[in-house]
Amino acid sequence: MNIPAKILLHPGKEYALENRKWQGVPSIEKTGNRLWSAWFTGGKYEPSIENHAVVAYSDDDGKTWIDPYMVIDCNLEAGFRVFDPQLWLDNKGKLWLLWCQDTYAKGIKPSDYDTTGPELERDYFCDLRQWAMCCENPEAEEPVWSEPRYLWKGLTKNNIEVLSDGRWLVAIYDVTENFEFFSQTLISEDEGKTFILKDGPVGQSCEPMTVERKDGSFWFLTRTWNGYLAEAFSYDGGETWTDCQKTEIPNPSTRFFLGRLKDDSLILVNTPIAELGNRKTMVVSLSDDEGKTWKYDFMIDERRGVSYPDFAKDKDGNIYIVYDCQRDNRQEQDEENPLKSNAEKEIVVAKITVQDIKAGKLVTEGSYLKNIISKVNYDNRELG
Repeated sequence: MNIPAKILLHPGKEYALENRKWQGVPSIEKTGNRLWSAWFTGGKYEPSIENHAVVAYSDDDGKTWIDPYMVIDCNLEAGFRVFDPQLWLDNKGKLWLLWCQDTYAKGIKPSDYDTTGPELERDYFCDLRQWAMCCENPEAEEPVWSEPRYLWKGLTKNNIEVLSDGRWLVAIYDVTENFEFFSQTLISEDEGKTFILKDGPVGQSCEPMTVERKDGSFWFLTRTWNGYLAEAFSYDGGETWTDCQKTEIPNPSTRFFLGRLKDDSLILVNTPIAELGNRKTMVVSLSDDEGKTWKYDFMIDERRGVSYPDFAKDKDGNIYIVYDCQRDNRQEQDEENPLKSNAEKEIVVAKITVQDIKAGKLVTEGSYLKNIISKVNYDNRELG
């Protein structure tokens, strides 16, 4: 169903922070002096037919935020929700905002109920569609955005990789009727005007990421359900891939981030725990041998329920890492009353440098940890 979501600039009070019951799955990007972030919310939990994306920005390095600046709204009449927004600054300085529109099963009534397990498979992920719009003046007082544009079937939750030959590579995934996740890749030879669909690595795959290695090969890393990330490689420019194989990188089946820094080292932001569902600690690691080993580790958040990191870098070598902390009432049950929640419901950003990571602590002036972008203050803490 190729109907675009509703784009709301400077949205009304119904989308204000005090009316949110949960929020999570953030993204981040830096455009000159402006820091952007996007995440999704709406309804009581996720997934919900009321899920919609929020975009915010800061002009003082993350101290204060315009929240919300924009909303990518769901469409109850057309039958889809909006989730997984992703910000990306391309090699020409254009800011992209991508999001997924997920058609839900017919007959679902607007509600706040918690949908999990068989209901999730029955009611959601029926038809995943990736959309985007772009902004060529992201630091203007009133940025101008292009019209929403349908990109492809399936979704991505990562940045597009600009390859050494100028092509763009993006790893995507989709879901079969039997609720099995599978990967594909897309190549653009015209800077995003068109995308050519390619087969991806064989194997269960969710929220994959890719980097081009110094030898010209492509490294594909993906979330799995066995307590470790899986990997695959392409040695022919993304035409064919090896099958996915288990790595020795622990991960409790949650989103991670893999990218390259200005000094050519690789950065991995991950929860390095092999116990499924145990999303405790957010750790930033560096590799100077193309991911064979990770020599430096820096824990930027020790709390439970931290997840879904995303990454941006600026011209001065600063690294911005955004993530969510205890995104909804299903987390951090009250010890005295297990029917209530103490969840933080935060969107959090850390600003660090390579020097901080190597030292394992903040040593750079201006670096910070656990800076709150947005925190839900909705006072109903009853579990659904």
